[in-house]
Amino acid sequence: MNPRFGRRSWVKLWVNEWLDGTTRFEMSDAQRAFWIDLLALAGRSRYPGIICAGKTPDNKYIGYPINKYQSLMSEPLNVEETLTLFVRTGKIALEVTHEAPIRLLKLELLNWDKYQSEYNRQKKYRKKKDGYNQGYKDSYNQSNKTEVEVETDVEGEVDTEEAVVAAAFSAMNCEPFGSEKFKRIWTEEWQAPGNPSFADAMERAIQRCCSLKISVPGRFFAHKREIEKIEAEKAYKVTPL
Repeated sequence: MNPRFGRRSWVKLWVNEWLDGTTRFEMSDAQRAFWIDLLALAGRSRYPGIICAGKTPDNKYIGYPINKYQSLMSEPLNVEETLTLFVRTGKIALEVTHEAPIRLLKLELLNWDKYQSEYNRQKKYRKKKDGYNQGYKDSYNQSNKTEVEVETDVEGEVDTEEAVVAAAFSAMNCEPFGSEKFKRIWTEEWQAPGNPSFADAMERAIQRCCSLKISVPGRFFAHKREIEKIEAEKAYKVTPL
């Protein structure tokens, strides 16, 4: 098993790059769908970021036959031509691991570390957040632990972390604002699984900041009031018959 990663049930798709990047113009609709399937396979792999059947006793990768990749598509697609396109555009590295009796292909998705590693960085403090409902004191202690763990992350993930912070504030239709500690706490709560509502996530961020004596910008409270109003309107909206 690759020590940097573990199998996962989801992968990240960077929305701005997907909607506005060159991928949309370099590929057909079917090729883009095939690319998403490759992302999923790379995430499920025992060696995430690498699509292969396994390894030999001497630690060499064993690829898949071409029909493994063709079976992903319900409509006709020239898979070999598509893989060549992915190599040319810097999305994958392709290696032929066997030529006979069957040609086997191993695919490595390039930049996997950069675009997918944030999941593992966050996993360690997501588990700790499950204790928030045990009380205000527990919340305070968990917050302190989270702050320490985040600050000891490796430099290689800085760019990824900044992108996640930007996404958390983009959800409120604004650019990041406030102190670094405030931005970090809001980003963590925005990402936390199981939040009943967007406003609840904001309230939890406010409570954490208060417990840590971190200033919450006034505009955050203003955004929260607007979002609470929207959520209330949706909750009590009468559905026409």
